[in-house]
Amino acid sequence: MAIAPANGTLSEWVSVGTAIEWRSRVCPLPIAAEASETLRLWEFWQAKVLPLSGGLYDQPNLYLRAMALLEERFAVARQEAKT
Repeated sequence: MAIAPANGTLSEWVSVGTAIEWRSRVCPLPIAAEASETLRLWEFWQAKVLPLSGGLYDQPNLYLRAMALLEERFAVARQEAKT
């Protein structure tokens, strides 16, 4: 049985004895699906293929912020892999 967060938020990390648990009021599967889709879009970004009209094309700020965040994270990972 899952235990919901005590602080009224949708999710939180909590310390339980010597362990840390993730507690959530929402199912993480839609979040995982969205993250997976964003990573797939990043592959297109790397190939310099931009979205067509409709969908993400109608929300360019969201798309560009997501791609910039992924670029930053992958750059850090590449740098760490070199050392």
